[in-house]
Parts: sequence; structure tokens; C-alpha cells
Amino acid sequence: MQISITPLILTEEEDIQELIRTAMLQYSEGTVAAATLRRLEKLFNIYSLPGSTMLIAKNKTKLVGAAGVGPLHGLSTSEGIAELRDIVVDASYRKQGIGAQLIDGCIQFAKSQGYKTLYLETTPTMSGAQRLFQRKGFRPVLGKRKDGSMIIEDVPGYYILENL
Repeated sequence: MQISITPLILTEEEDIQELIRTAMLQYSEGTVAAATLRRLEKLFNIYSLPGSTMLIAKNKTKLVGAAGVGPLHGLSTSEGIAELRDIVVDASYRKQGIGAQLIDGCIQFAKSQGYKTLYLETTPTMSGAQRLFQRKGFRPVLGKRKDGSMIIEDVPGYYILENL
């Protein structure tokens, strides 16, 4: 199967919104997915900002996946910290390497923009995605309490890729 990866264009926005809505149905508003759902109506505008892009995976003319990257919320691009977000692959196209291609494209874009660190959030139920992130070099960020014990939270899971 031939998949092409290209930046989001305005005419694709509605199809990507629907793909994301469908994929996010399994998550409640209280999860990390809620941020994705809040961005939906402004995807093209958000990913047209400096230091940002959304990459789209296409199988000929069908849009089958997407992943976005942009400055971590509240930070200037000059801080060098980007966030990988809004990652989705149509259920019938999963486990075919499409997510990996999208993440690779986002990492390359982040490097080209001068980012040094990529951050992302996920949920415990996204175990397949977590394995993919770790294969791509992301590591879980674990917190410690003052007594030295580890902080284990159900939601969200934080991952970081440094030294781009």
C-alpha cells in the first residue's frame, strides 16, 4: 500500500476533523483527548501558525491519518520545546506503519524548526501508541514525590524526546 505524507491543506480539514472525531469517541471529555476535541474546529488555523504543521497520511485520495506538531502550549517557538499532538490513524489502517511515518515526519519538521525537545501526552489505554512512541525514542516522564516515591497517575502519561 502506497501512503503519502503531506502537510494539511484547507480542503482536507473537514475530513481530518471527522477522522479525529471518530477515533476519539472512545475517550471521555476528562481525558487528554479532550484537548484534541477542543482544537478540532480550528485545526487548519492552529497548524498554519509559525513553527507548526499537521501532516496528513493519504492512501491515494483517502485520508487515513494525521499528526500535528507545534510549540508547547504557552511557550514561544524560541524556547525550543514542541508538542506532538492530534495523532490519529483510521482503525482499518493501523499496524501498517502509518503512525510511525507520521511521527517521523513530525520529528523531522520539529528539527527543521529548531526545536530541541518534543513532548506528548497519552492515556494508559493507548498502550499500542505508547510502544510506538518508545520505539521512536520517546521516554516516559515520571515524577517523584518529596518522600522519593514515584508518582503514578492514570491520566495523562507524559513522554519526551530530547536532543533532536
